[in-house]
Amino acid sequence: MQDGVLDAEEPVRFDFALCHYGMSGVCPTTPVRENCARCLPRPACATGRETGSAGQGR
Repeated sequence: MQDGVLDAEEPVRFDFALCHYGMSGVCPTTPVRENCARCLPRPACATGRETGSAGQGR
């Protein structure tokens, strides 16, 4: 997923798909550095950007 792929005119367009990252355990409540590093929507995720750039979980 590239920056700007989320739809500003229809913000819930990808809600279902993004929720499944959390429900499946790919994106747990506590960030996992390895998961964030390979996550495609990370550019649109404040937690993922912070975790990925810092190289460590919170």
